[in-house]
Amino acid sequence: MLLLTSATTASLASTSTSTSTSTSTSTSTSTSTSTSTSTTITSTASRTTTTTSLSTTTTTNSSYLTPSTARCNSTAVTSCTTTTSIIARCQSYEVSWNNHCYYLDGLGGNCTTGYSLATNAVLGCIATQFASKTYRSTISNNCCVWTADTYECYGFNNNCNTAGPFSAGPVWSGAGCLSVQQRYSAQLTFCGSN
Repeated sequence: MLLLTSATTASLASTSTSTSTSTSTSTSTSTSTSTSTSTTITSTASRTTTTTSLSTTTTTNSSYLTPSTARCNSTAVTSCTTTTSIIARCQSYEVSWNNHCYYLDGLGGNCTTGYSLATNAVLGCIATQFASKTYRSTISNNCCVWTADTYECYGFNNNCNTAGPFSAGPVWSGAGCLSVQQRYSAQLTFCGSN
């Protein structure tokens, strides 16, 4: 016959540590110890569980967002891949694409706060969507579209320097704008949200 006469002791300790630099690391350690003793039997149990999770997010800057210093080349092909299903909430004069809002205005190469010059590559992907849109605020005084790129490759053949709505969007080499650098005070300007 076996008789247990001593007390049972249990303890549980849990520690959680989170460290963040450019990656996120989470470490959780749980230790449980239970000890039972008697005059005839001694039993000790120990269990340690460690879980480590590492998550890394990498953002790639697509080439169509990077300004180019190259002259306009009709053989260069831009991939107009939609990289997100998120649709930005844009103003009526703007075009939404890849969770950004884009507009045309006669701002002489300047963009409003929260916007920056966008590239010819992006304009090439969405130019037709400017049909029925208007200038943001200022009518242009030049038909070539000032972008973040060194050279202008797009221009308006229709509705240039007149109040909208536009009957069509800017086109490749429209109004003779091909590898030019027009810099008028109210130059037609292509801006995108940051």
